[in-house]
Amino acid sequence: MVEKTLKFSGFFEQESCGQCPPCRIGTQELAILMRKIEDGSGEERDLAKLLQICGFVKGTGFCTLVTGAAVLVQNSLRLFRQEFEEHIRLGRCPFKPVPVGAE
Repeated sequence: MVEKTLKFSGFFEQESCGQCPPCRIGTQELAILMRKIEDGSGEERDLAKLLQICGFVKGTGFCTLVTGAAVLVQNSLRLFRQEFEEHIRLGRCPFKPVPVGAE
């Protein structure tokens, strides 16, 4: 679910028209943090940052794009938090095969 949340976060980031700061900055920050978690450089505090950003931006855009991004991330964390925590703990996706000799 981390990978899917990242893909959708990237979609929201790309689709933001940039007219309102909450959406332009909010979708960008959500995508940056999701990339960190997916690529193995995420930290436990990034989960709190994600939720904090979602709380700040939800309902503040000129349209509902940023709210959609925030709801996606909030629900992903609520329903699959353990998977996010495993990505951070292991520094990689626990569901992708590890290349031979990598560990």
